[in-house]
Amino acid sequence: MKPTFLFFCFLPVFAFSQGFQPGYVILNTGDTLHGYLKHPFGSPYGFVFKDSNKIKKDFGKGTVTGFFIEKDGLYRNIVFEKDGLTHMVNVRIQNYLSYYEVQLGVTTDSYFHILEKTGDITLKSESQSQCWYSADLFSGFKDKLINFLSDDPPLCDKIRHGEYTKKDVLNIVADYNSNHQTK
Repeated sequence: MKPTFLFFCFLPVFAFSQGFQPGYVILNTGDTLHGYLKHPFGSPYGFVFKDSNKIKKDFGKGTVTGFFIEKDGLYRNIVFEKDGLTHMVNVRIQNYLSYYEVQLGVTTDSYFHILEKTGDITLKSESQSQCWYSADLFSGFKDKLINFLSDDPPLCDKIRHGEYTKKDVLNIVADYNSNHQTK
């Protein structure tokens, strides 16, 4: 009888820990709330938040600029040049050239990789500041990146000659950032 009793005593603690990871929420006010977060089923870019007292908190639309989940990393809102709307993206690298991932639907062609140049105000008037390609095989990855990163001819040559492919996007971003630091 005692082992069964102990099992039922710990069941609520076990249920709470299922899927929740340490993390924080970044509010529009700049405040950061620490607690435990998890992605709700079917929505990898939303989250469920419980504070350190295990009390669930809801956030209204537009009150959160980002969140961090220990095992998944940082998510933040960015405005997409593609549609002019604000979307929550997974931040893989944030630097002069940042790299984000987002899934806007259920198919592979709704999973996008986004490169964004920041730090140079003149850049935005001269060319696009974001480059998009989808996860499908025919996204035009090579041509899009060569055009977007044309201010780095040696890197473009590596992409053009197949030294860098889609699977090397993190290396491409690191290579670009090593040559173009914000001042």
